[in-house]
Amino acid sequence: RLYARLLRVEGYVLAREGRYAEAIGVQSRGFRLAQHAASDPIIIGLLVGAYIDGITLQGMEDLLHMAGRRQEVAAAVRDVLKARRSHYDFKRALTGYTVTATVSIELAKKVKEHPARVLAQLAGTDEGAQKRYPRLKKGERRLWGQLYDAGEADVLRLLLDAIDAADLPRPARVATLQRLEDELDQPTLNPVHIFRMIFFSAFIRAADTVDRVNAARSCQMAGAALLVYKAEHGAFPERLDQVMDTPPVDPFNGKPLQYRREGEGFVVYSVGESGEFDGGKPGEKVGRRQTLFRYPWVASPK
Repeated sequence: RLYARLLRVEGYVLAREGRYAEAIGVQSRGFRLAQHAASDPIIIGLLVGAYIDGITLQGMEDLLHMAGRRQEVAAAVRDVLKARRSHYDFKRALTGYTVTATVSIELAKKVKEHPARVLAQLAGTDEGAQKRYPRLKKGERRLWGQLYDAGEADVLRLLLDAIDAADLPRPARVATLQRLEDELDQPTLNPVHIFRMIFFSAFIRAADTVDRVNAARSCQMAGAALLVYKAEHGAFPERLDQVMDTPPVDPFNGKPLQYRREGEGFVVYSVGESGEFDGGKPGEKVGRRQTLFRYPWVASPK
């Protein structure tokens, strides 16, 4: 992520010097970096890749606003976004994480230290005080082994349900993942619950992060295409399908992105997680979870 931020700064400096072609080339390296991070089949790899993609898209947006009406810059950004389209496989990341979780539990069973200490270490709560964990009595290690087995089976069930949900349309996927996460919030004295807390992460937020990045890319690609259209026709179109034969789909509702003209400019936006975002108004402060491309950019009040 730090490298992606440095690329964004370098691209900005090059653009300030009027070297837009070089700026776009430098900025586009962030997309390769994002895909490299996301190539690891685990949730954290997917999230890091998505964050890097988001930083890179912000850099590309900087260039579009800095270039103003320069058609060649908008066309170059549009082409880069189309050629470097990122792909995030949520199901693959969940599958890899399932392997990681089950292997971690299997290895934890073999550790000679007290099982309670091992679980505390996995949960990140252990302070290293050996005296907290007395020597196991006869038969206790067998009972701990049974607890590990039960915990592993419970985590595996949750993760396999999440994997099955990954291919569902967004409403059904969100509902399934929400149900699984709600299980974590139920008060219980069942010791198996500790395995859920350790190994079952907030997968809804991970899926939403990927959807927001994909929506941001689509908004920006549409924005660049609109700027090219304006340079060629002298005005922005009334509809997005006048610019793109197939307008980008909003991952949050499966419908085309929203578009409207605003005076001498426009806004392209996603309806977001709530399904109710309306693109806001020029100069209006927008939440971090909202995705849009507005031109020209108007500073929001502090």
